[in-house]
Amino acid sequence: MNKLAIVAATAATAIVFGAIGALAQSGVDFSQADGNRDGKVSMDEARGIYNTLDTVIFNMADTNHDGMLDEGEYTELQGLVGNQQTVGGSTEPSIEASSSEASSSDPT
Repeated sequence: MNKLAIVAATAATAIVFGAIGALAQSGVDFSQADGNRDGKVSMDEARGIYNTLDTVIFNMADTNHDGMLDEGEYTELQGLVGNQQTVGGSTEPSIEASSSEASSSDPT
């Protein structure tokens, strides 16, 4: 298998399933993310922290499916988006590969 494809797959897995230390990377704890202080983080509040957050990732963290994140679910969200930086920074993963590179027929 193409080495670059393996690296790209590893990077994608890290993005989807999170990285250890995600809380430290985001720097935004639950109380800061809960802008209206209702004890929950909405999709809009979460997007205020992770500007490229999509509904799929948010819903993965929302384990009770109420459309809001409690503190435990927010911690899960941080793990899911652990390789992304917060608003104002780049949201690209630390290991990058374009789909054309990953699908290259070059066996090296």
